[in-house]
Amino acid sequence: MSPSSAAPHEEAALVAGAPVSATLEKSSPPQLSRLATDATSLRHTMLDGLKKVLGNPYDAKTNVNGILNLGTAENHLMFPELLEKFNSDAIRKVSPSMLTYGTMYGSDHLRGNLQTRDAEARSRESSRVGSESKRGVLLIGDHPLRSSNALLKARLFNTYLKPAKDVTADNITVHAGCGATLSNVAQALTNPGEGILIPCPFYGGFEFDLTMYAQAKLIHVQTKSTDEFLVTVDALETAFKIAEDEGTHVSALLLTNPGNPLGLALSPSTLLPLLQWAKRRNLHVISDEIYALSTFSESNPFVSVLSMPDLPDPDRTHVVWSFSKDFGSNGIRVGVFVSRNEPLLKAMHMFAVVTNASSLADGATANLLDDQKWVAWYVKENHKRMRSQCERITVELRGMEIPFLQPDSAFFLFMDLSRYAKKIEAAHEGPAGEAWRTLWYKLLDAGVYILPGEAFSCSEPGWYRIVFTVPWERISLGLERLKKVLASI
Repeated sequence: MSPSSAAPHEEAALVAGAPVSATLEKSSPPQLSRLATDATSLRHTMLDGLKKVLGNPYDAKTNVNGILNLGTAENHLMFPELLEKFNSDAIRKVSPSMLTYGTMYGSDHLRGNLQTRDAEARSRESSRVGSESKRGVLLIGDHPLRSSNALLKARLFNTYLKPAKDVTADNITVHAGCGATLSNVAQALTNPGEGILIPCPFYGGFEFDLTMYAQAKLIHVQTKSTDEFLVTVDALETAFKIAEDEGTHVSALLLTNPGNPLGLALSPSTLLPLLQWAKRRNLHVISDEIYALSTFSESNPFVSVLSMPDLPDPDRTHVVWSFSKDFGSNGIRVGVFVSRNEPLLKAMHMFAVVTNASSLADGATANLLDDQKWVAWYVKENHKRMRSQCERITVELRGMEIPFLQPDSAFFLFMDLSRYAKKIEAAHEGPAGEAWRTLWYKLLDAGVYILPGEAFSCSEPGWYRIVFTVPWERISLGLERLKKVLASI
């Protein structure tokens, strides 16, 4: 090799008279950190299936044989109206403040629009004295959105979550999506290796949100389909004792209400014993209420833990929420944390420095909430369309004689295809003990993507989650493909 043909670092080595191989060895990249190594080794069924979908997505015009995505929890039913609203001048307006750092934990405009109406007086006073001095919170830049006028706007939580005690802007921090919010909460409440109790089945993304940075240990709480997978105090106590006996200190309980993948809201009579038990065990409770405004059944209305007048441990009960689901905007990435715990809020403020929502997303969502009349119409119309879609798909599934849990919330339902998995197992088709995966691959090969219960740590094989909040034409075609696969088994 001549110096002229060598790479720059090799050429420098030749000039210095050092062997190229030795120089290359010294300049090789350092080893990744343990955290990075652990992160890159994470694998999940949900991501495996999504990779296949993204590689061959269905399109009615350009790829009719592609894979229909009935697995990703997105609500497309209000897309036309949401696009019109987000593209309107009232939402898109960009102010000079949006080009600054602003408050790193959510503008007063947005947090004010989330707080309760009864908190207005205190919030106005807070703006006058300057909340820059509160709790030693970091503020960067002068943010005009921190004005008392902004605090007179819509009060989303007051209207829909109906808290028993008013929520102020000071109880709220804003982060870049619910995943980042949960990651921050986990880092604040647990040390690496400590446990978070989580009833099964649960949203598979929690395995990333709670473990990637916080390195918390998820303690699975087992449930049964015969009880609609509802968690009980006995199940919590059993899981807690096993974890403690194995040397894992448990710090928190994570509840999802309404549930994913179950599509069911928890009643107050179900919630209260769980919260009372957590207090007895000195645990924090994280209530993930990301589908709070997506309960479409009047027979089982959603009840937030914030609305419970007899909340057992207010200081250790916290809520996370996001615009992703209830406002059909997964990509906007605005997550919300609500708590009355001062030390925890101080920590969340600091974590928000590296997980803050962008000023544009903050401003757009705050501007959207300004229009209280539109928000009220949107929530009502969204419920109507979700209810209609749910009714249509349940009629189809009954016709196919597929058992399922009747949902009252969220974008999906949980159906039981175990009898087909058992047929696959009896035929010795595919790896032993993985008939659910063989069935799932058959569905993917046939062009329909739904998620198996294993993606949600469901202990009973053969359950699958199917999303119904996409255009009906896609659902109808997906069900046709599902029917063909099942008929072939």
